[in-house]
Amino acid sequence: MFLSINELRELAALMSGRLHVDYTGYNLSFFARRLQHVFKKMGLRRAQDLKSALGSLPKDDEVNYYMTVPSTELFRAPSFWRQLIKLLSERDIKNIWVPSLSSYHELYSLMIVLDIVGKHDVAVDVNVLSDHIAADIRSLALSKNDIELDKSNFERLQTQHSFDEYACQSENGSLLRSGLIDHAVITNGWFMNTDEKKYDLILFRNTLIEYKRPLHVKAVERIMSSLRGRGSVLCLGTMERLLTSEDWFDSELAFDGIYVRK
Repeated sequence: MFLSINELRELAALMSGRLHVDYTGYNLSFFARRLQHVFKKMGLRRAQDLKSALGSLPKDDEVNYYMTVPSTELFRAPSFWRQLIKLLSERDIKNIWVPSLSSYHELYSLMIVLDIVGKHDVAVDVNVLSDHIAADIRSLALSKNDIELDKSNFERLQTQHSFDEYACQSENGSLLRSGLIDHAVITNGWFMNTDEKKYDLILFRNTLIEYKRPLHVKAVERIMSSLRGRGSVLCLGTMERLLTSEDWFDSELAFDGIYVRK
């Protein structure tokens, strides 16, 4: 299905108002690709079909669900997770925020890492854009298509633990070990609309690449305002940049997308 630039902009504005996510701030090429995915998954054929669907809570949730790009592996970029294990072992981290969780992968990876380093009392807040995502997370189900890559990534963490400690077999496939995500609080809502709270560590990887520069800058500023202060940690994707906020972090301590606040 072809949508003109004007149609894409019109739909982005409409979706922003209805879904409370600033889709007008997304890169247009990215927005167009995800919108095509929405049309395919929801069986929509015309722009008018989407306009008619918006406004129904179940349909709104479905649109946000399909607009989100899910991860496809646990411990994506294992070198990042190795560094995070070291950092968590050395620092007094009491609370963590995952502002933009697209699927279970980042949260499960984080909770396994916290277990590995013995941090069982860390509070974890998570924002998702869809109740579908929250339900997927709470199911504890691991994708059978990704399990070999998940296991390979885990082994590259070079810990004394076994992947089988965390991936339990069931009749329907592999499940995350029960209890690991019990103290994670999952909230449906775009992180830019949430009340401000201070965190020791924020895990915000591979979201900024979806934004145009103005929203990119605003998002970093919003995340920055939620860091507790000196020594707090921001984790971005390895290809993402802070743009106007570089001076807030110690460049000598920056590695694998991990930034430590001055």
